[in-house]
Amino acid sequence: MKGKCFLLLALLGTGCDELLERDIGDDAIRIIAPTPDVETDVPETDFVWEPLKGADSYRVLVVSPRFDRVERFWADTVLTGCRYTQALPPGDYQWSIRGRNSVFQTAEQAYAFRIVASSGADGTIITGTRSREK
Repeated sequence: MKGKCFLLLALLGTGCDELLERDIGDDAIRIIAPTPDVETDVPETDFVWEPLKGADSYRVLVVSPRFDRVERFWADTVLTGCRYTQALPPGDYQWSIRGRNSVFQTAEQAYAFRIVASSGADGTIITGTRSREK
């Protein structure tokens, strides 16, 4: 009887969430876009990834120029979907993603990309700064 009581107390001590949530700590999120080290002249960048089984949300960070030398944070957002759109001016960027649930999270994965200036039909430089979740 003492063994059963100890087991029950041990299970209660861990919390229900830990028993019900999938441990995603060793999982990796598959990136669709932008691919690592891509260079584009499209200022409106779609960040897209495959859904991760067990993840309820995703934390996306976008910085320039790099995480080890941040000059500007462009995004720090938590999403439930698998797409985020951010309009960015030409420059060097890194973005990262982390899957999360109520108990566990994946390791942060970081990727570099570059946006180069593009010209419109009238020769003006096209840049942007809007963002939205899709």
